[in-house]
Amino acid sequence: MNIFHNDNTIHIDHVAIRVMDLEKSINFYNLVLGFEVINRIGDIVEMGVNKSVLLILKQAKTPKQKRAAGLYHIAYLVPNRKDLANWLYFHIQNKTRFDGASNHGVSEAIYLRDIDGNGIEVYTDTPKDTWSWDNNQVQMITEALDIDDLFTQVTTPTNALPNNTIIGHIHLSVLNIEESQKFYHILGFDTVLNMGNAAFLSSQKYHHHLGMNVWGMASASPHIETQADLDYLVIQYPNEEAITNVLNNLNKNGFEYIKENDVVQLIDINGIKIYLIYRKWNSFLL
Repeated sequence: MNIFHNDNTIHIDHVAIRVMDLEKSINFYNLVLGFEVINRIGDIVEMGVNKSVLLILKQAKTPKQKRAAGLYHIAYLVPNRKDLANWLYFHIQNKTRFDGASNHGVSEAIYLRDIDGNGIEVYTDTPKDTWSWDNNQVQMITEALDIDDLFTQVTTPTNALPNNTIIGHIHLSVLNIEESQKFYHILGFDTVLNMGNAAFLSSQKYHHHLGMNVWGMASASPHIETQADLDYLVIQYPNEEAITNVLNNLNKNGFEYIKENDVVQLIDINGIKIYLIYRKWNSFLL
């Protein structure tokens, strides 16, 4: 767990997605990311590496057919360039299909999709002392990744992400950038880059724990709970006091939520389900 994803930061703890065929999706995530089934009860499946849950699969009722607010991608953070190189080299040799590869200045990232069209990013951060900040705004770029240079780091090609992989961030497709930013500010995130049609928010000056965009969303609908897409995301807080502050802000701004024991459930302004926690939890109870 690094300095931006630990008990003292607000970060994305778990993500659940809906898929049309659980068995095919289990196979996809095993072959492409090396995820193993950790727990399964009925149509809820926890997958990850080294007994660390990185993804929850649930059964969708309909395919992803209609443009709607929801998942743009889940981003898995690997510790270093060697890990990214070993994984990417293996899959290029085995003709895995990718959507792109980018140098963002703050990170090096590979993009792909699962069999339902759910977006996936696998990335590694560049050293944080090389990140450029201007008036509390992080400078990010999008340039072609120098894959030849990355592949100088290859040691042991593998289909699997390493054991210390974590969820680095989540990126959402939203209906309105400004209103979505305001909502997630209430949840404790700060905007660290606003591009107009996209924004990036974080805790403790990470380049982003949460991305959002309105690319291609002009005629989109609010989140659709039945189709293959994001089912929910879980945001981890440092302590009960941090969540209490969020609840006070939700009350002041007229947002409804349900609090049961140590878990808070709410719906964002795009119709996306969110859980707020500060202790470990059991996804099968959600």
